[in-house]
Amino acid sequence: QVYNGSNTQEISDKAVEETEGLGVTYGDRVVNANFYSTSAGVTANSGEVWAADNGKTFPSENRGYLISKPQGLTEDTGDLTNEENAEAFFKYWEIESYDSQYPWFRWKVTLPKEVVNDFSRRVQEIYDTNHNLVEVLQEDGTWKTAKPSDLGAIQSITIAERGQGGNAMFLAITGEHGSVRIKTEYAIRNLLRPVKAVQTDVILQLKDGSEKRNYVILPSAFIVLEEEKSPEGLLESVTIYGGGNGHGAGMSQYGAKAMAEQGFDYTEILQHYFEGAKVQRIIEKG
Repeated sequence: QVYNGSNTQEISDKAVEETEGLGVTYGDRVVNANFYSTSAGVTANSGEVWAADNGKTFPSENRGYLISKPQGLTEDTGDLTNEENAEAFFKYWEIESYDSQYPWFRWKVTLPKEVVNDFSRRVQEIYDTNHNLVEVLQEDGTWKTAKPSDLGAIQSITIAERGQGGNAMFLAITGEHGSVRIKTEYAIRNLLRPVKAVQTDVILQLKDGSEKRNYVILPSAFIVLEEEKSPEGLLESVTIYGGGNGHGAGMSQYGAKAMAEQGFDYTEILQHYFEGAKVQRIIEKG
C-alpha cells in the first residue's frame, strides 16, 4: 500500500510487464484512479469527499467514474443519508462485503472529556489551515465562513449531513458560546483524531480485536456518534463507531485483494471501482 523502499517482487514485476501500456480511461481521458486502504462496505461520491476551489465549493461536482456503490454487500443498507440507517450499518460488525474480513472494516473509539475539551482549539487549527472549511452559525440561523471564537464548554457534536455512502460531510459542534460547522471528510477526521490531549491514551479498537493507541487521524468519515453528557448538558465523551480506512472514493486496496481471491480479474476489478471506465491500451509497446 505504501512504498517504503521494499525490494522488487517477482509477482509484482510480472504484473507490471503484462499490463505495460494499459490504462484506465473514462470517455477520452485517463482517470484519476483514487484509492485507499479499506472500504466500509459502500464507496463515496467524489464530490461528497473533496471540495473544489480550495474548499470554497462543497459538495463539489462528482467525477462520473467515482460514485457511491455497494461493495459486495449481502444485505440492503437502505438510504445511508438517513441517520437511523447509517447507525444500523456502521454498528453492524458482522455484515459481509468484499472488505469485511479485514481489521479496518469496522472499528470504534471513545474520545474522553480531555479530548472533547480540546475541540475548540482543534477547530481553530483547522481554520488556520484552510479558512474555507469552517463555518460559524449566524444570528439569523445561516452558516457563514468566518473565524471561530472560543466555543467554551462543548454541549453537542452531530453529523449535520451525510453523503450517499453514509460518509460524514458536515460536522456541527455546539458550545456555550456558539456553534461551528466543519466540512469535508479530511477536516472532520482531523478534528476527531483519536489522539490524547493531555495524558490519557485514546484506544482505537479494530474488528479483529487489535488496538491502536493515539492514532494520528480518525480512520475514516464513515461514522456514527454516541454522546455521553453530564447532568448539566455538557459533553463528557463521544464514542465513534466507524468503518473503513481512508477517504472512501474509488478503489479499496483490501477490497480489490478480496475480489481477486474470489476470481475477478484485474479488468473486472478496475471497472467495478471506476464506474463506466475502460481498461485499454494508451501507450504502444516499444
